[in-house]
Amino acid sequence: MKARLFNVLAIGGIIISFWAALLGAAIGSGLVIVAFTAVSIVLGICMFLHFRLYNEQQRKSDGQNAVLAQISRGKTEFLANTSHEMRTPLTVISVNIQKVMYLLADTGRAAEDPEATRLLADAQGEIMRLSRMVDGMLTLASISESPARRKTDFTALLRSAADILELFLAKRKNRLKADIAENLTVFGDSDLLSQIIVNLIQNAHAHTENDVILLRAALDKRKITVTVSDNGAGIAPDLLPRVFERGVSGGGGTGVGLHLCKTVVESHGGEIWIDSEPGKGATVYFTIPAYEGQYGDDAG
Repeated sequence: MKARLFNVLAIGGIIISFWAALLGAAIGSGLVIVAFTAVSIVLGICMFLHFRLYNEQQRKSDGQNAVLAQISRGKTEFLANTSHEMRTPLTVISVNIQKVMYLLADTGRAAEDPEATRLLADAQGEIMRLSRMVDGMLTLASISESPARRKTDFTALLRSAADILELFLAKRKNRLKADIAENLTVFGDSDLLSQIIVNLIQNAHAHTENDVILLRAALDKRKITVTVSDNGAGIAPDLLPRVFERGVSGGGGTGVGLHLCKTVVESHGGEIWIDSEPGKGATVYFTIPAYEGQYGDDAG
């Protein structure tokens, strides 16, 4: 309603100005001065009402943003607290299951009752899956809390992650080949960035056996491109467009890992995508801006 009033007043001012100019040309300049005075008053009223409406809308918007921010903080705190509280009982359950499995093996009863051993192994697998989900929830919560970021040696970070996973990959006789450029530097959270690499290599490992997983990282102009490639089972075409959605998993996983990777990459100003064909493996690409002193030489 107020917007319509502004338009009517503005159009009215223009019409008055136009006719005043015509009449002024015919009668004299006195009417022109009066007309322009009237137009100035009308336009002044329009501006006053406009700024008044703007201020009202701004106050409403600020109030809504404050409420949304409070809800977001509450959700983040609940997620972090819940995830943290779940860790202890999950650890206890996992340890107890392992103890029972060891006892069965030591007493020779595992061979007598292989079904019990299988059920315990399945339970242990589900506990580990739930633990990974909890870890993912904690990481997502930490992203929402805007973690401190600093100048980070990305080359060293990638090589460290590769070294840590070497024994893990050996369980399925996989090997990691790293081709990482020197002097790669980013501005970000090193823990979250390490989590991306770990998640991507673990995903490749889960779908690959007795093969090579390739980790590449190179500087391309002002961004760093990282790829993780495998020759495993690949991803089904109907699943490929949705692999980064929360809860979507094609291999019995939690459906959190790739969603977490996407969230972390995008929070650092990058992009992530996947190329894959069934039976021909998959390649995950992600980019992240290279650090070139954008935030000052003393960053970090």
